[in-house]
Amino acid sequence: SMSSDINELLTLSSNAATNDSFLVKISAWLTLNGMKSENMQFGMLCDQSVSNVCRKRAYTTLLSNFRELTQAAFSVRRNEIAQNKASGDIDNLELLMGKDYYDDDK
Repeated sequence: SMSSDINELLTLSSNAATNDSFLVKISAWLTLNGMKSENMQFGMLCDQSVSNVCRKRAYTTLLSNFRELTQAAFSVRRNEIAQNKASGDIDNLELLMGKDYYDDDK
């Protein structure tokens, strides 16, 4: 573990004869931890990239087909509004248009 590595390095630093070995171990420890950190960051970046593939495809589909998607989503509602407007049924028309949300303001 990291704390045992640090304790080992601290005990080595107290012995003047092993000073060169201490510096080598410190350098190795720093290099190893840097590599571990970079590897973890690379893994996280890969996960984010894979997650973005679906989002990018969905966004591209929305941009290229938004008119068709909107027409498909609201075609039933549009037909209901047109029928109520043609029949003169104003109360149902207001309900379909969402004007019932503002009843509290009256």
